[in-house]
Amino acid sequence: MKSINWTLVIALGGLILGIYNTFVKPWMDKPTFFCSINNIITGEQTDENNKSVSMLFLALTLANEGNKLFSPQVFDCYIKNNNKWVQLDRKLIPKEAIFGSNKQEIKINEPYKKDLQRFSGGIEYGRPLNGYLMCTTNKLDVIAMRRTLLNAAKGVKLSCEDIYGKKHTFFPKIQLTEIEKETVYPKHGINIKPK
Repeated sequence: MKSINWTLVIALGGLILGIYNTFVKPWMDKPTFFCSINNIITGEQTDENNKSVSMLFLALTLANEGNKLFSPQVFDCYIKNNNKWVQLDRKLIPKEAIFGSNKQEIKINEPYKKDLQRFSGGIEYGRPLNGYLMCTTNKLDVIAMRRTLLNAAKGVKLSCEDIYGKKHTFFPKIQLTEIEKETVYPKHGINIKPK
């Protein structure tokens, strides 16, 4: 009967543990960005040159599915138009922002306070963050933007750069339905009802 070389077994065990700690564990120990869109508002806004631009306002829930703190630095939003991604311009939500429509009454409680571009904390696993992003563009009119949102399964791409410079990209599911009765999003502070 052959004897077991315990030195070799211990060395192999140490090698496997070293490979795990060096390559596998760091790959698994990372933040994982997740985003869901709770509501979308499209419209027009006047830019700093007093010209009309298309506006996209997203009510989002962000989450971290990983086991390391996720610290967002800046968000970007893209819309797919004619099979090309159009990057929208980042905008801070103004303190005096008012949302209106000919078809709906839209009330949002102090949206600038939940502007994700202003968020300076971290997102932990199991503690989602509710907030808003506002973007504008002069590359798409509102009708083209709405058409893209209605017809494209992956028509929106959200990108977030964390404080370490790493980009996290997510393609949120879009399920647009016209609001036919009063709808309240309590975690977001949104109330929409038909006129």
